[in-house]
Amino acid sequence: MANIVSDDETRPSDTRSRAARPAAARHRYYVYVVELDDAVGPRRNPRYPSVYVGQSVVPPKERLRQHKDGCRSSRHVRKHGKHLRPGLYRRFNPMATRDEAVAMEQEVARRLRNRGYTVYGGH
Repeated sequence: MANIVSDDETRPSDTRSRAARPAAARHRYYVYVVELDDAVGPRRNPRYPSVYVGQSVVPPKERLRQHKDGCRSSRHVRKHGKHLRPGLYRRFNPMATRDEAVAMEQEVARRLRNRGYTVYGGH
């Protein structure tokens, strides 16, 4: 009897479709919120700080470091970023797709604006 090998078994692992990859190999996406210092500009409401809302495939702590180092950074975060505000975003992370992260970035920015925060980013 002949030994039958399927096409999936003969292809190198890096050419498998996204759905066929193990869960650990798939990207995860994150939203994050960075508090900005007052030098960034006037606040909409003095009770709430100015913040930057973003999304990335990189975890929030690493992404903040990238902003501060000037790697694909927002000038607002590079010049005025203080620290992450995980209480404002942690429950949404991680997400499976970039589209989901972009939509959540916009939603988090909208919610924070409605609460009185001055929001930068959140495209």
